Amino acid sequence: MFKVALSPEPLPAILTISPARYSFEKTPIGATRQKAFVVRANSRGNNMAPVVLASFNTGIPAPDFQSAYSVDPMLTTCQQGQTLQPNQQCEIVVDFTPFSTLPLWNDNGGLFVISNSKLLNPREGLVKLRGVGEKK
Repeated sequence: MFKVALSPEPLPAILTISPARYSFEKTPIGATRQKAFVVRANSRGNNMAPVVLASFNTGIPAPDFQSAYSVDPMLTTCQQGQTLQPNQQCEIVVDFTPFSTLPLWNDNGGLFVISNSKLLNPREGLVKLRGVGEKK
């Protein structure tokens, strides 16, 4: 007698980013403050689908727009295209370097993390950033 065992369908992945929001202290113009954000593939069991990090950035730069926020490539351990297995994590380090005291460019920003995993809902995460530039 033969017995066929079917593997259960993978559970949807759970992508978390912490902290979910961050306020940088007042930062002198031209100086840089950094913050590491933990990206994690949380597991609810042994049969969770992996999380594929399609991309991450601090916004879509327009040709005439300068952002005070950027991903630090030297300190970031996450890689674009990386697959996170259940309970695996990596870090994205964001630099805040104000170039003006004007709130338009400094105040609000975001870290956007997008996954191309089919079993992930939602497929993107957003960390709200806030920072203020001050004169030296």
